[in-house]
Amino acid sequence: MRKRIFALMAFVSLSLAYVGCKSDADDGVGEKPRPSTEDSFYFRNGAKHTIHIEEGTTRSVTIDGATNNFNFESPSTALTVTKNTDPQPHLVIHAYDNENGSHDIRITDTDPATNAAKTATLTVVIVERDRGWRGNTLTIENIDGDLTEANSKDEVEVEAPVGYEYQASSKAPAAVFDSRVTITGSGNKVKVKASNHYDESTPLTFKFTKAGEEDKIVVIKKVTKFWYMSGTYVMGLSDATYVTKRSFDILTVPPKVPYKATTIYEGAFNENISSVQNDSKLYGNAKITKIDLNNVTEVRPKAFYGSQNLETVIANKVKKIGSSAFRATKVSKFNFPELEELAYDSSDGTHTSGASATIKSIMYGQVFPSTTTHIIIGSKLTKIGAWAFVGTENTLRELRIGVTTPSQLTVLSGYLKYGWYYGYSGNTAYHYHASPITTNNATLYVPTAAVGDWKIRQTWIATSFGDRIRGY
Repeated sequence: MRKRIFALMAFVSLSLAYVGCKSDADDGVGEKPRPSTEDSFYFRNGAKHTIHIEEGTTRSVTIDGATNNFNFESPSTALTVTKNTDPQPHLVIHAYDNENGSHDIRITDTDPATNAAKTATLTVVIVERDRGWRGNTLTIENIDGDLTEANSKDEVEVEAPVGYEYQASSKAPAAVFDSRVTITGSGNKVKVKASNHYDESTPLTFKFTKAGEEDKIVVIKKVTKFWYMSGTYVMGLSDATYVTKRSFDILTVPPKVPYKATTIYEGAFNENISSVQNDSKLYGNAKITKIDLNNVTEVRPKAFYGSQNLETVIANKVKKIGSSAFRATKVSKFNFPELEELAYDSSDGTHTSGASATIKSIMYGQVFPSTTTHIIIGSKLTKIGAWAFVGTENTLRELRIGVTTPSQLTVLSGYLKYGWYYGYSGNTAYHYHASPITTNNATLYVPTAAVGDWKIRQTWIATSFGDRIRGY
């Protein structure tokens, strides 16, 4: 009997709870209330809702349940509020700077069914924008002077609290400050713009001051500005004085060239590589150890020729590479997923170096250094110039080409003649020949399904690789 009583009480309790929830969920006209959020206010007579807006920002807030005829009253300070009805009733609210606190917007409307007036309150709490200050210090980790991303800026805006004043005399170390960054503006707002590379252990600092208050100190740890640009061409280092080998060595990832750069260009080439190794050139540069080519699609001939400490190159979007582009560097592994033309400037036939020139001046072919062990090329390759792989005979272990239709690939060959005054009586002439590659100890990997077609259509691979042709 007691079990039945308890069961009945439980049933009644559950039934009442169910009825209560149903009643609470009905606004009296058969419509279930909708939740209010930071972007939406469910408008009912007597309703109140609070949203939060960061100072200096704008928010669109839907007035859910209002008609197009709704009106509002807002404070004359702190907020700018405008009404819109397309595509539905909403308010566009802009919060001013330095107006932290709560501000009420009174919204009125008429119920179209009963013609009764409805009034509700939307409270806007303006919260302080994070300006980067941590206590009395604002730290700028890096200013991207190279503009390496699509949305990069080479300047940082610094804003101190109202009443503080920027002190130009506080810049330290004073001897190097203005050569690395420039500051524009006054009062409590300034902009710090990159001028030259800075990665020294002592940060750059400057102050904002206010009478009776502790100083606000800005700390600039680094300014990244490695590269000199001309249009969309990367021509060299931004400044040979400020960019050092240490600048490259201390990085865990290679520095990117600017986002808008499409071409690496050696500029005015000097065959005397040793004379330019401490200059701002890209070729023959002893400082460059690593580089990310970012969006570059073409590496022109001799681009990094003789940059003897270059060990890492990221070239994910490169489509064209010219002769001697990486010759005499220290790179061991190359990956070119988008490459279409290799040694594009090297052509069929016989070539001579000309009068009083040696093989050092010949820039046909020979893209890679003698340190190369692995080369990976994607499926888009259409041309390999003559002598493209010359110089890798003793070190290359793996050449991987992802072309599935070898008939798309044009491979050039020829004779290269060089010596002193070639063709003149009494002087020795030298001949250098290669398909794109002479006999090599490497293994060639091509797509497994295309191995047979490769052997038929690209006969040079048998001479160069013998039986070391594999599928992958």
